[in-house]
Amino acid sequence: MAKFVGLCNLHGSPEFGEMSKNRAVASVSFLGRYALIDIALSNFVNSGIDVVDILIEKHIKSILGHVGTLQTWNENTKIGKDRVMFNEPAINKKSANTDINNLLENPWLLYSDVDYAVVSSGHILMRFNYRPLLQLVEKEEKDLVLIYSSIKDADKAFLKGDVVTLKDNKITSIRKNNGKEKERDVFTESYVISMKLLKEIVNEAKQKKSSDNLLTIIKRKINNKEVTAYGYKYEGYLRNFDSFEHYKEYSLELNDKKPCDALFAHESFYTPTHDTPPARYDEFADVKDSFIANGCIINGKVSGSILGRNVTIEKGAVVKNSIVLAGTTIKAKAKIEEAVVDKFVIVNERKEVVGTKDKPVYVAKGAII
Repeated sequence: MAKFVGLCNLHGSPEFGEMSKNRAVASVSFLGRYALIDIALSNFVNSGIDVVDILIEKHIKSILGHVGTLQTWNENTKIGKDRVMFNEPAINKKSANTDINNLLENPWLLYSDVDYAVVSSGHILMRFNYRPLLQLVEKEEKDLVLIYSSIKDADKAFLKGDVVTLKDNKITSIRKNNGKEKERDVFTESYVISMKLLKEIVNEAKQKKSSDNLLTIIKRKINNKEVTAYGYKYEGYLRNFDSFEHYKEYSLELNDKKPCDALFAHESFYTPTHDTPPARYDEFADVKDSFIANGCIINGKVSGSILGRNVTIEKGAVVKNSIVLAGTTIKAKAKIEEAVVDKFVIVNERKEVVGTKDKPVYVAKGAII
């Protein structure tokens, strides 16, 4: 029986502007209680993958601050492993801070007896059980299988991602999405690669002293017909959290039942637990179509929004179509609309933070307004 390892690769992740200045995008709060990385790690757990490595490019403090001991995603406490891989010597040298050099700096995966690596990013969200794909890969002994999905809004979504062209279930090309067509097959940045092929690519990059990331080399080899890559179609909820604007848009759309069910139905997602009390709704609380995390105290109006843990909304305050992260206080008669308010912010009485749907406002962590 083949052995598989999960590889959550955070190298080459997008940025959320000021919001990701001091944190990795994978550690950004999601729906008030999760972080974006929780979805990828939970997919590994739900697929029976017991060994998981996280390749961290930068902002290691924010990742470790969320994942802690990593025991949340380890169901097999006897032989299961969750490990963090970080290339500290290259942190201030961009050309050397690649996922390939990260693997070389932390070589236990390359020297393990694993047969395949299942690779996923930390910013593309989908509910995916890898089991059928892993059975297929093992049975047919495929070296490289890329997971793709057909979308109908490629002129707006995955603009920083890649589209694939297929023939007879083989990927003949993979290119950047130019946004000129609505219906395209997009690459989910999740794939299964044999350890044999992975080692070949790593050793080749080492010899050439390449500054390319693993996925860049894989795409080049596919386009140059140097490797045979197969496609595996995913049908279901799929969102590429590739910008601050999409972070807000895609998070708030989950207030609607249909997309929420598409992501959460039939599977559990795991996150570290917090010993906080349930949310408290006081006399003047008015809450509609919102995610409210535990520990919140609400005595104002909240609609179409997401509140993280321990957020306080005082009497007469209004929060609309916004995301408010943990520990923030919105004081009496203040107004928050079309905004993302970071952790531990204080918005004083009668102050307004108002953006637009296309241009949401961001309030930095710890700010006092």
